[in-house]
Amino acid sequence: MVDKPREKFSYIDYWEENYSSGGNSGKGSYGVLAQFKADIINQFINKKQIHKVIEFGCGDGNQLKYMNYPNYLGMDISQAI
Repeated sequence: MVDKPREKFSYIDYWEENYSSGGNSGKGSYGVLAQFKADIINQFINKKQIHKVIEFGCGDGNQLKYMNYPNYLGMDISQAI
């Protein structure tokens, strides 16, 4: 038996298709999970006195509603958002 070669996964194509078809950044960027992440990250930023944040993979930006960043730059691979 010969194994079929797997199609290579493209995270860029995945996110382009996701946002183009009306998707969002996912469960971790909304609701209770977003609040949980924000609580941890905001405490860390406060404790370490961080003044600038760069986020690679910011998605649709919904998570920002929960964040307390003094200075923020968000970048994403998807051009659909």
